[in-house]
Amino acid sequence: MLFRYSLVFVYFSVILPIQAQSNLTIDSLHHSLLRAETIEEKVDIYYSLAEEWAELDFDSSYFYAEQLNNAAIKSGVPLHLIKSNRAIGLAFDYDYQLDSAKFYYQEALNIAERIRDTANIAMLQFNLGTVELLKGNYVSVLPWYNQAVELLEILQREEGILLNIFNNLGIVYRRIDRYEDAITIYHRALAILDQVRDKQVRADIFINMGNAMISLEQFDSAEYYYQEVRAFAMEQNNRLDLAFALNGLGVVAESRGDFGEALKYYDMVIREQGIEEDYLLFSALRYKAEVLSKIGLFDSADYYFDKAHKLFDEEEYPEEMKDLFLQLATHFERSSQFKKSNEFYKKHYQLKDRLISEEVIDRTSEYEERYKAQEKENEIINLKLQNEEASLIAARQKNQRNIFLSLTMILLMGVGFSIYMYQVKQKVNKRLEEKNLVINKALADKELLMKEIHHRVKNNLQVISSLLNLQSNFITDERANAAMLESKNRVHSMALIHQRLYQNENLTEIDLAEYLDQLIDNLEQSYTNPDQEVEIELEASEIMMDVDKVILLGLIVNELVTNCFKYAFDGKKSGLIIVRLETQNDMIKLIVSDNGKGMSSPPRVKQGSLGTLLINDLSKKLKGELSYDLNEGTTVSIRFPYISKSA
Repeated sequence: MLFRYSLVFVYFSVILPIQAQSNLTIDSLHHSLLRAETIEEKVDIYYSLAEEWAELDFDSSYFYAEQLNNAAIKSGVPLHLIKSNRAIGLAFDYDYQLDSAKFYYQEALNIAERIRDTANIAMLQFNLGTVELLKGNYVSVLPWYNQAVELLEILQREEGILLNIFNNLGIVYRRIDRYEDAITIYHRALAILDQVRDKQVRADIFINMGNAMISLEQFDSAEYYYQEVRAFAMEQNNRLDLAFALNGLGVVAESRGDFGEALKYYDMVIREQGIEEDYLLFSALRYKAEVLSKIGLFDSADYYFDKAHKLFDEEEYPEEMKDLFLQLATHFERSSQFKKSNEFYKKHYQLKDRLISEEVIDRTSEYEERYKAQEKENEIINLKLQNEEASLIAARQKNQRNIFLSLTMILLMGVGFSIYMYQVKQKVNKRLEEKNLVINKALADKELLMKEIHHRVKNNLQVISSLLNLQSNFITDERANAAMLESKNRVHSMALIHQRLYQNENLTEIDLAEYLDQLIDNLEQSYTNPDQEVEIELEASEIMMDVDKVILLGLIVNELVTNCFKYAFDGKKSGLIIVRLETQNDMIKLIVSDNGKGMSSPPRVKQGSLGTLLINDLSKKLKGELSYDLNEGTTVSIRFPYISKSA
């Protein structure tokens, strides 16, 4: 069975045709199934039948996948369970039930990872990446594909899957307008092709390279690739690839202003009978309408745009309809129908915003929730200890009252009875001592537990920091690496707090000056640049502050100092950053300044970076006033109320 080497995109793309001998293959498998005796034979045949039927008929594919699943459950063999889950996933995948496909692929991947089946892990990572691509989640595609490529290159086999991944990565790069990266990845695919055996695959990749060249407006190169595909398609009588090539050549001719030649190519596709891909007809119709609109034949253009519009709807084919809406908007603008033009521009940008988005994940709130949960546990322990202590004090007071009454009675009853009450008092005191020992032990256990909690939180945050550091080793994108470093520093800023809590006797407050000194030292090491000498000065006296506010303040200082390192000293060989804390009655003022190049205006919160959003949000949580001074570098001040608990 052939995998889908690429997906529809902008002008056109490739979905490999089903092999002519598929029905013969299925018949042969049916005969083999009748003769199969062992469960191993049946599992392999069920899997092959489910795979073959996936491109032809969902019900048949799902039927054999279910048969395979029943056999796998009966055998309990992990490899059988991997195959059954993947077979069900393939059935849903080719029927575009993508959420169901993703569920079964993930189930299969979990089993493969448990038994460390590297080949199946790579295959399923490819499947999951392709599902994300079909759903339009382009940012989610890259991690799956990159992991699969890494495993396959280690295995040095499964070149067919590698070709699929390279080709699909090209689609992703084109969809996020990184056309040079798409061309590079297509060349990697061509490098592992067998030029004689894989002529069809070569043609498929050439179509995608032609698409990318058109996006880069390198029309001569695009024409070369399309002519190569056209020659191959005519030689093989492959009408599908011929239609792709003709549409592409029409776009090239249109770009050169040769509208007559472009219309000739588009008409050849429109007149072609028996092309299974509606997208090819859709493309030819809208391209022809575009040309007719350009030469002023607006009524004819309306006719062909309408035919194209009826083929697809925006829910099922949002990428294609996004491009059609842009063409319609331009067409109605040419024909002075500005109201309609404006409507289609709106539709175009609504779809574009829905399809292309940036994933930003802020883990800070998650860590905050974990810390609050642990604080609640600590409060419960404190309340229990306080209740026990109150009970013991009440018992002690009651005993004292009894002793007083007893002494009164002793005075009345005489010396003999006094001796007896003395012995009673001794026993009571002994019991009180034992209870005091229990109280002291409980308090010591509480303190030890609190330190252990802070220690574990620190260790957990350190593990997260290490994971971020490890992940950054596998990321080549500089912006992504920078984001990983910033996230690691945020985690480290919180880990320092818990480290100080379990090392100190005071479990509720931290010396802010000592903490900031450690935090700044870590940031200075993270952003060390041998070509640039940047000094950091800390001006702060001892201030004991509760943990909640230290966490917020630490994250703010982390973001401000990080911004200084990243932006303040571009083009400078040296610089100075000053972090200052000033106490003013019941207020504290944090000032972070640099002598760098400064900013033209304060950053806007809605248009700012994650760091800007964090600084603004955390300042509000401190109930602070945030201000910027842009004279002689940049100075950021935050003034907030604070009364120490120990005051």
